Amino acid sequence: MKKLNLFFWCAVSCVLAETSALFSIQFLNLVKNENIRGILSYAVAACFWLGIISEIIFLCIMNGQSKKIPDNTDRKFPIGIISFFKTTEGKIFDILSIIFLILVVMIIFMKISSRLLIISSLSAFFLSFQLRCFCNGRNYRKLKEYRNKKGEENI
Repeated sequence: MKKLNLFFWCAVSCVLAETSALFSIQFLNLVKNENIRGILSYAVAACFWLGIISEIIFLCIMNGQSKKIPDNTDRKFPIGIISFFKTTEGKIFDILSIIFLILVVMIIFMKISSRLLIISSLSAFFLSFQLRCFCNGRNYRKLKEYRNKKGEENI
């Protein structure tokens, strides 16, 4: 169970790295030197894609680890992307995802050209959507169920 918890937080860290990379795009134009800006652009892209690849690897490891956990219930947990409002944390991120999606759609339809607002709202939507998938997913629910049964000290 400790491994599952560790890999869960590693995957969340990868999501934070991806979101930070998305958010930092808007600040690349502040760099005056084109060579440095080019290097930073590649570094931001590498951070984003390495974050996604690492997240997928951690999720695959988590899935393997969670299959080893005995499940005493008959219910099957669907994947997080198609699960809504399953945990308290999931409910919070579901609501935030909806709010940020509405904001992104409003920005598109209102043709707002503020780069800061566009990239910030897209980054916030990306982060809240990823976290809602994590917090509504079967691995998180198994972790939470185990915590409730065994107590925090065993995780």
